Amino acid sequence: MKKLVIVGAGGFGAEVAWVADDMAAARPDEGYEVVGFADDDSAIHGSEQYGYRCLGTVEQIAERFAGEPLWYHCALGDNAARQRTAARCDALGLRAATLIHPSVVRAKHVEIGEGTYIGALAVLHPYVRIGRHVLINVRVGIGHHAHIGDFAQLCPGVQINGACRVGEGTLFGSNATIVQRRNVGRWAVVGANSLVVGDVADGRHVVGVPARPFCPEPTK
Repeated sequence: MKKLVIVGAGGFGAEVAWVADDMAAARPDEGYEVVGFADDDSAIHGSEQYGYRCLGTVEQIAERFAGEPLWYHCALGDNAARQRTAARCDALGLRAATLIHPSVVRAKHVEIGEGTYIGALAVLHPYVRIGRHVLINVRVGIGHHAHIGDFAQLCPGVQINGACRVGEGTLFGSNATIVQRRNVGRWAVVGANSLVVGDVADGRHVVGVPARPFCPEPTK
């Protein structure tokens, strides 16, 4: 099996390890062997998460496995941090692993970019296109001809209806829904349980039923 380092030893890292383990059990010839976690926090180096040790930073692990093929997966819920970390891993010559839980229902003619994570019980309808390093959590549904941009994140229970477009880096909170043929721009945020009935501009935060613009309080 291909050797995999999970970058990010937090709670989502455990979920990534779960999916990698289930993939290896279902199809050993195509699965990944988790060698451990990477994390920038030196305080947790040597600790254990989901049965695997945190071995150091990604640079230290790349040096440790120098000369061997090594895959990585960014287990970071912050979309911008995931983008930066993927660039670090790519620069080190590591290969991005796409992780798809065996329970995912996937139609024909679905495109999935490298480094993407798709959790248990997600449903991908025909002609869906998913970009690179996208985080699609459990029980997400993505309708026909929808397009999900690079580094986007769909939290548990999100429903993307047919022919929608979700831009790069955009976050949909848990159980949010967007009606068909709507577009959400780049690096936008849709709050949990919201219903999007119109287009959402780049960088806009929306929340509610129907979803309306929301401006968080300035950070003090």
